[in-house]
Amino acid sequence: MKNKKVLKLCCILYFLFSHINSFAQQIVRGFVVDSITQKPIEGAAIFFDKTTYGTISNKNGFFVLKSREHTKSPLIIRYLGYQPKKIIDPPQNQNVKFNLNKQEENLEAVVINSKTQQERTPQTLTDKTQKFEALALFKHFFLGRYWRHNGTNIMNEEELDYYITDDKLQIIITAKKPLIIHNNSLDYEITYYLEKFVLHRKMSDLTPQPVTDYYEYYGTILFKDLQKRDKVRKKYRKARNEVYYGSRLHFMRALAENTLEEEMFTILGVKVDTINIKTIPKENFTEVLPPKKFLVIHRKDLMHYDYKKKSDSIKHYIKAAASSIYAKRNFGIDETGNFFPWDAIMFEGRFSLEGISKALPIDFKPYP
Repeated sequence: MKNKKVLKLCCILYFLFSHINSFAQQIVRGFVVDSITQKPIEGAAIFFDKTTYGTISNKNGFFVLKSREHTKSPLIIRYLGYQPKKIIDPPQNQNVKFNLNKQEENLEAVVINSKTQQERTPQTLTDKTQKFEALALFKHFFLGRYWRHNGTNIMNEEELDYYITDDKLQIIITAKKPLIIHNNSLDYEITYYLEKFVLHRKMSDLTPQPVTDYYEYYGTILFKDLQKRDKVRKKYRKARNEVYYGSRLHFMRALAENTLEEEMFTILGVKVDTINIKTIPKENFTEVLPPKKFLVIHRKDLMHYDYKKKSDSIKHYIKAAASSIYAKRNFGIDETGNFFPWDAIMFEGRFSLEGISKALPIDFKPYP
């Protein structure tokens, strides 16, 4: 009799905890098919952008994708030769059919200037020296300033295509296949689906050659650990934590949770109370109503400042260590620290220099 009661209690507890876990999880399942033939697509990549949550479809086009947190990061479905599909807030726990359309390659007219929205016709870059220079610039801005020091390498550079406009002021780089990037200092293999990288340049009175004005790139990203053994992974925990603290991801989480002071962030240029924060519990995100521009600095970045050296200027040091945030409009931050929409904010300074070599998945949690 006693054993039956214990068994009954265990069943009740299992039922409760399994339901609690299902509420915490985000579960998407369905079928990936060709939109015309309705035939299943095997091997399609399905993942939440900027996370470690990903899977592929089986021979029937079926997949199940689970995540531990509810994220506003879009669900991405991609397969070579088809247009990628991006779904915001996909249906939960129900079989959904996702139709993919065949992709038509066309670079004849591309809007490449986000400021003027001018259309220019890019030409294929064939000169080897110019391609080498374009690749060096791409690595510097895309991977980040310290990509060599961080041991970050693109494993399939041959998949990159290079274009340049007639006026030589824009360099465009695309990829035929997803870029496989190994970050050996953080132990991540990154699959980056590059849609387009554009380097905007301008003429200067100081040099006959164009100089960099600004750059932008678009794509989706999936992370996974390079090493499988737990003993090997332990040595990367410190490196990941060091990258996380003071990062853009860390700042967004602190901003959403209203813990900037506790997390050692200082806002410069405006009063902190001018950044209005509104929690939207039903939607699992925080809405931020920011000023148009403000500066952010993490106090760990001031620890390297040598106050004894008279030649140092604290103002110049802070300017170099700070990040400028330009807000075009209100934006949201979900519980992972992912902000949306992606084009609501522009970054300059430290945050803009992080690059892929300093990137962490938005489901990353610092190690104790």
